[in-house]
This record gives sequence, C-alpha cells and structure tokens, in this order.
Amino acid sequence: FDLVVSFIVLQHVPDRAVISSYLRDMARILAPGGAMVVQMPASMPLRQRIQWRRRAYHGLRVARVPERTLYDRLGLDPIRMNWMAHRDVEAAIRLGGADVIAVQDGWLGDGSRVGREENLTYIATR
Repeated sequence: FDLVVSFIVLQHVPDRAVISSYLRDMARILAPGGAMVVQMPASMPLRQRIQWRRRAYHGLRVARVPERTLYDRLGLDPIRMNWMAHRDVEAAIRLGGADVIAVQDGWLGDGSRVGREENLTYIATR
C-alpha cells in the first residue's frame, strides 16, 4: 500500500501485544516509498486507566439496567481505552520494516487534545 492511516482506532484494542502486531503489519504492507500515519496515546492518567465509567457500565448491565438508561441518562459506555509507550510504538514500526521519520504531539500532529491522555502521531516510511 502507498498509504496506511490509523486514527482513534488502536487505542480501543485491549491487548498491547495485539496493537504491536498491528503496527508491525501496517509497516510490513507498505510499498517501497509508502508512508504510514498512526495516532496512539503514549500515556494515560491513572484516573483514566482505571476506566470507572466502563466498569460501572458493565456492572449495571449485569444488574440488567437497560442500555438506553446507561447511555442517555447516566452517560456511561463500554468503550475501553489503551495506550502504548512511545518507544514501544517506534520499535513495532521498525520491526515491520519502516522508519519513523516524525513524531508529532496531538491527534493530527497539531498539538490538539481531545482527552487528558498524551496523543502522538507517528509518520513512517518504507
């Protein structure tokens, strides 16, 4: 592929080993001269790592509280967030055969923040 892009995707994969394998595969399938642009949180505050909203959602679903009540009235959802250390993301991309040429802060490399986690955008070429 000439271009591989992933934004706001990998952080929802629950296992970092699987995230790492996806990063390797994204780099591996790049055509010579191809590029990849990937966003991934590099850290997450403890409060967010605990994910109390997701845990509350699942606990209340077990208690048979309707999903609409959880979403609409309580603002809860089952979304899981993950993060991966900067060095681990770069290592996975290198193992896939690509070179990280830039790392930028923010969702789009512009320093923008959506949550409290530190989001980095990686640009790599093969």
